[in-house]
Amino acid sequence: MVHFTVSIALNSQDAFTYSYLGEAYEKNKMYEEAVLELKKAIALDPNNAFFHLRLATIYRKKGASKEAKKEYERVLEILPHNKQTRETITELMNTLNLAPKK
Repeated sequence: MVHFTVSIALNSQDAFTYSYLGEAYEKNKMYEEAVLELKKAIALDPNNAFFHLRLATIYRKKGASKEAKKEYERVLEILPHNKQTRETITELMNTLNLAPKK
């Protein structure tokens, strides 16, 4: 994680570095920190579906279903014509009892 924080210090506008740091926090079950870093990545690149999907996954692990649903819906807004993404996320939301917004 130190490498990511050094990288951010050198270039605070790199959304992917925040995402990678968030992923590192997630792997260490530091979910609050992971959420904060993913939100920073999204602030820099709001239309990056991967960032929203990663944030949804972290929210799901935290048991924050409402927040996870919002992020899954955002992924579908960003990639509305990607059939595989829509099917996968819809299936996951159904599994979690989070019906997608119509």
